[in-house]
Amino acid sequence: MPDVNVITFNVRGLRQMTKRRSVFRFAHQHYPKHLVVLQETHSSPKDVVIWQAEWGAPILFAHGSTQECGVAVLLPRSILGVCDIKVMHSDGDGRLLIVELSYRLCKLILCAVYAPTQSHGQQQVVFIRTMKDTLNSLMNDDTDLLICGDLNIQLSNLDTQNRFRATQATKELLAFVQ
Repeated sequence: MPDVNVITFNVRGLRQMTKRRSVFRFAHQHYPKHLVVLQETHSSPKDVVIWQAEWGAPILFAHGSTQECGVAVLLPRSILGVCDIKVMHSDGDGRLLIVELSYRLCKLILCAVYAPTQSHGQQQVVFIRTMKDTLNSLMNDDTDLLICGDLNIQLSNLDTQNRFRATQATKELLAFVQ
């Protein structure tokens, strides 16, 4: 597979045209050949045509059931026509978007995530289990996996200024990635 570069940002809403265009311009200027993964887009299906026109290339979405969540993958123009790109899964909560990128015999599964926050511990556990089960059903031995986005889970003291406490969601995530 050709080199794949990925950058991810929590944008905390792109409903305002000025902010959205600023984010898109920043991504074009600084990351023109990257897959740009965004969390907390607050997107809805009616935004797709306008946002893609502003971006200038396809955007893959998982919209939330409310306008609070949302993940998106902004595709760079340079990847179009080089890789086959297919949305494998898009949840109805705007928290999980799974995309397959294929180039010749190589496959990469890109999992864009916006997990529930730590104040919703049981929802985090359910989300991690659902993500794991979904990915396991889509993966095979010759597929690479890249999980990116905002997992909202503390994994070590580096995340908490020495107040780390392993939650059930932490344990579930660590068990999955090891």
